[in-house]
Amino acid sequence: MNRGPVLVFAAAVGAMGSPATLGAPSDSAFVQWARAHAQPLPPSDTVSDGAFEPFGAIVGRARVVAFGEPAHDTHEPLAFRNRLFRYLVERLGFTTIVLESGLTESYRVHQYVSGDAGDLTEVVANGITWGFGRLAESRELVGWLRQYNQDSVHRRKVHFYGMDLTGGDTDQLPQARRAVDFALRYLASRDPSIGQNLANRFEPYLERFSASDYRTLSPADRVKLSGLIDELREAIERAGAADGGEALDWALRSAMVARQLETFFRLTPAEMPTLERPAGGNMSRASGARDSSMAANLRWILSREGPTARVLVFAHNNHIMNAPLTGGIWTPLRVTSPVLGVNLRRWLHQDLVLIASSAASVSGGLPPLEPDPNSLDDLFARVGFERFVLDFRAARSDRQAWAWLGRPRSFRSAITSHVRIVPRTAYDAVVYLGSLSPAQH
Repeated sequence: MNRGPVLVFAAAVGAMGSPATLGAPSDSAFVQWARAHAQPLPPSDTVSDGAFEPFGAIVGRARVVAFGEPAHDTHEPLAFRNRLFRYLVERLGFTTIVLESGLTESYRVHQYVSGDAGDLTEVVANGITWGFGRLAESRELVGWLRQYNQDSVHRRKVHFYGMDLTGGDTDQLPQARRAVDFALRYLASRDPSIGQNLANRFEPYLERFSASDYRTLSPADRVKLSGLIDELREAIERAGAADGGEALDWALRSAMVARQLETFFRLTPAEMPTLERPAGGNMSRASGARDSSMAANLRWILSREGPTARVLVFAHNNHIMNAPLTGGIWTPLRVTSPVLGVNLRRWLHQDLVLIASSAASVSGGLPPLEPDPNSLDDLFARVGFERFVLDFRAARSDRQAWAWLGRPRSFRSAITSHVRIVPRTAYDAVVYLGSLSPAQH
């Protein structure tokens, strides 16, 4: 499966450089400390409220929890996400889940879990992007959300959103026009004449509204397209001023996502990074624009949900970390743009908890792990528990462990690569899942 963010934005593919400097004598001391502080967890598919009790202390009163996966299309992080969110909703009062998936498309799922008619498989397939909509784990999540909301005992309903750029089936975002089409449909429903006029003027550009085809637009056409996006948003504001409401909110946000897409396309280089062709500086700007857009969309979601909302954000580890994206294909970059987690930490401060997930082996036909015996993941495997959660912040009372967590470490990313992070800065805690197997299609 071609999954753009895995290669371009979430994974750091390629050489890490020599790991020798990571094999410090204090590794064993850290493993010993981790063994004393780790909280064992059940298998990912196990439903046990008691097993998730450690997360009560880890999450505390934080408004936003970001939980990351080490690789897309793997079962264990997705299954654990589903169980974790259920616990957060039922025991800690969480109200919202937000995925690394297209915002515009997520409106269909948002409405479905709130009671709109529809077929679960169709809703998930069309409402969750990057191929995640084909996964059984996604259907399980959405099905549970709808069932929870249908129970009259639950007075506060739980909501679903995507925060990513619209149109992601591959890294070229070939269906990006969905953001514009969604906004145009709303405008046509409120002011058919203006809506049709704008739709006619947009049409010559929408077939080329993707990362690859945008480059074929002349400079003059790019200026016209940008102006049309501004005009669309202004027309929606005027047409919807009288009635307001949720439909207007989503239409305006989809128009804003169209602006985010236009910025992303403008910054995207002609050739995407690959294992043989490292990223150039322009890719850093495009990647940063995507993560900045996700942060802005999450801010909109929190505004919609209100001050008492509590939100679980689920995305790749490399998006949610409070650290620069370095190593692998990012090694040639002198400066990397802030990822989502950095943006969120600057905004939410201590009202945010960042939890990575990790694994040290694979099964079921997944590609072999890139070897690195000094990676965090392999050290976690030495702790002695098949699965566990470890709060890095607990190391503040142990000078040696805290110092160890303050040094750059290798951390596995997307199975076949690593990134470099300072663990105590990048994340607040980690869930070690042991082994990864393919997601259920």
